Amino acid sequence: MAGAAKPARILLGRIAGAHGIRGEVLIHTFTAAPEDIAAYGRLSDKSGAR
Repeated sequence: MAGAAKPARILLGRIAGAHGIRGEVLIHTFTAAPEDIAAYGRLSDKSGAR
């Protein structure tokens, strides 16, 4: 029996660097308007980490 298919992944941006002392990051978005990235909910990297 074949394994479950992985969900399709979409590249929405890249981490541009660290920001502050609380672990926040700057994200260079590939969306039309930078604030649109929030509409996608929680994001994850290619390994699946959030």
